[in-house]
Amino acid sequence: MFRHVRVLLPALMGLATVACGGGGVVLPGEGVAANITLVSGSNQAGVVGATLVDSLIVQVTDSKNRPVQNQQVTFSPGNAASGQAVPPTATTNADGRTGVKWVLGTVAGAQAMIAKPTGNSAPASLSVSFAATASSAIPSKLVKSAGDAQNGSAGAPVAIPPAVKVTDTDGNPVAGVGVTFAVASGGGTVNPTTPIATDANGVAAVTSWTLGAAAGANTLTATATGTGITGNPATFTATGHVGAASKLGLAVPPSASAGNGVPLAVQPQIQIQDAAGNGVASANVAISVNISSGGGTLSGGPTVVQTNAGGLATFTGLTITGATGPYTLLFTASGLTSVAAPVTVGAGNPSGSQSSFSISPASFVAGTSTGSTVTVTARDAGGNLIAGAAAAVNVTGTNTLTPTPLAPTDGAGQTSGVITSNEAGIKTVTVTINGIAVTNPASATLTVLPGLPSVAISTVSGAPTTLVAGNGTSSTITVTVKDLFGNPIPGASVTLASTGATITQPVALTNASGVTTGSVSYATVGAKTVSATVNGAISLTQTAAITVDPAPTTTTNGAPPSATSGVPFLVPASVAPNAPSGGTPTGTINVTNNLTSDQCAIALPATSCNLTLNTTGPVTVTAAYGGDANYLASQRGA
Repeated sequence: MFRHVRVLLPALMGLATVACGGGGVVLPGEGVAANITLVSGSNQAGVVGATLVDSLIVQVTDSKNRPVQNQQVTFSPGNAASGQAVPPTATTNADGRTGVKWVLGTVAGAQAMIAKPTGNSAPASLSVSFAATASSAIPSKLVKSAGDAQNGSAGAPVAIPPAVKVTDTDGNPVAGVGVTFAVASGGGTVNPTTPIATDANGVAAVTSWTLGAAAGANTLTATATGTGITGNPATFTATGHVGAASKLGLAVPPSASAGNGVPLAVQPQIQIQDAAGNGVASANVAISVNISSGGGTLSGGPTVVQTNAGGLATFTGLTITGATGPYTLLFTASGLTSVAAPVTVGAGNPSGSQSSFSISPASFVAGTSTGSTVTVTARDAGGNLIAGAAAAVNVTGTNTLTPTPLAPTDGAGQTSGVITSNEAGIKTVTVTINGIAVTNPASATLTVLPGLPSVAISTVSGAPTTLVAGNGTSSTITVTVKDLFGNPIPGASVTLASTGATITQPVALTNASGVTTGSVSYATVGAKTVSATVNGAISLTQTAAITVDPAPTTTTNGAPPSATSGVPFLVPASVAPNAPSGGTPTGTINVTNNLTSDQCAIALPATSCNLTLNTTGPVTVTAAYGGDANYLASQRGA
C-alpha cells in the first residue's frame, strides 16, 4: 500500500512550488534524469555586465518523459566571457522545472550559458545551452584607430582615411555613437562633415581627408557625441609637402590699374607652383609676359625673366601704352600652366602738346563780372582724356581767377574758370597741368577793354595857367580820359569849350594813354575856365583854370645925370605888370646906350646892373625886356 507524499519547495525564480503526486510502481531507471530541455530564456540581448530580464528555465524528465523532481541543475558559462548564473545551481520542482538569472559577461558579443543536471545518477553528457547577445554599455573611451601622423602632397587626400573607435569602460566597442570630423588647421576639407555613426566594431571613419593647399602642418579633430568620454576629441595630424612644378602663380599681382604710358606702380612677381599653389624652388626657368587682350604695346622692361633659386621671377619697368580700358597680361613658361592678370589702363601723365586750353570771349570790359572763361582740357601722350588733373592758369597783370584753384579735371578731362579784371590792357594767358606747361597753344592773348569814360576820374589841365591878353600867347589844354578804374581810354574824341577863347580843338583822338591836346588864347583879361566833352556826350566835371593878364611894362629908375668915362655906374630897372597876375617875371633885362656897344644885363629877379661907358657926351640908356610865358616884351629909355 502506497502513501501520497507532498514535498514543499521554496519559490525559485518565479516557479511555483508544485506538489508531486503519483501512483503506480516506479521501476528501476525511472525517476532518473534522462532528458533536459530548454523552456525559455534563450536568445535574449542585453548590455554587458547586466542581468537579463528573463530567467533561464529548463525541465528535466526521465526516460518516460516524466518530470524529475528534486534534480539539481548546474548553470555554467559557455566561456570565461559569458558571465554567470545566479544562483549557479537550482533544484527542479514537481514539474521537473527550475531556473536561474543570467548576469552577462563584460565582453560584448555572443555569450552562452550551459545547464546540466548533476547528481542523482544523471548522465554526465546531459546538457542544454542558452544563447544571449551582449551589447556594449555607455561610451567611455575614444581612441584613434587609423590614419594618424600621415604625410602627403599638399592639396591632396591622405592615403589612409582617419578613423576612431568608441568603447565602453571594459573596452567593448560601442555602436551607433555619432562622431563628427572637422578640419582644425591647415585648411583642406573632410568628407563627410556630418556625424558618422560607429559601426558594430565601434569604428567611425571618414571617406576622405584632403590636406590644405599650403604645404605644412594639418590637423583634424574627431569628436564623439556624449559626455565623460576620455580621449574626446581625438586629433589627427598630417604634413602636406610641396608637389611637382605644375603652374605659374601671381606671387605679387601687377597693379590693377595704371596710367597710359606710365610704368606699373606695382610690378608683377611670378612664382612656379605645384598643383595646390605651393611655391616650387626651380631656378633659371624663363617666364614670358605679353598682352593677351586689350591691344596696345608693352614696353619699359624685359618681357622674359629667369626665375631665381626659389622659383620666383620679378619683372621691372613694365609699361602699357594704348587706349584706356581693360587689358590682360599673360605670363607663360614651357610645360607649366600659364597665369593671367587684369590691368585697367586709364589716362597717363599730362602731355603739353596733347592738352589744350581756350578762352572765350577773347576780350571783355574791365570791371565786368562775366569776364572771359578759360577752359582747360587735359590729355596724355596718347590723347586720352585725364580726369583728376590739377590745372593752373597764369595771367599777366592784376586779375582774378574764379575759382582759385580750379577744380580737378572731370571725366571729360576738363576744368574751367572765369578771368575778371579791373585792369585794362592786353594780357598773356598760359596754363600748366600737373606742373606741365600746355603748348597747344603755348599762350593766348586776352584783351581787357577800358570801360566808359569816368567824369570823376578823367582830367582837364592847361599849361601855362597864366596868359597875357591879346599878345597871341596860348595855353595848351591836355585832356586825359579814363574809366572808373583809372584805365586810360584811347580813341575818344574830345571837344573843348571856354567863353571868349580862341580855341584850337584837339585834332587827334586820345592816344594809348587816353590823352589828346588842344589850345586856347584870349583877348580879354580875367579868370578863364576850359571844359571838355568826350565823344560828344560826356561832359567832364574837371576844368582847366587860366588867368589872363594885361601886357606888362618895363621901367627904369633912370641913369645918373653924369658919369665918368670908363667908370661903372649903377643902372636900376624892373618889370611890372599892368595888372596883378600872381606870377613872377623871368628872363633878362638888357641895358644898352645909344653911343657905344657898352651894355649890362639884369637877370631877374635882380633889379640893377653896373654899366661902364667908354665915351663922352650926352648918352641915352635903354632897358629892354624880352618877355616870358606870362609877360610881354617891353622897353623903356632914360
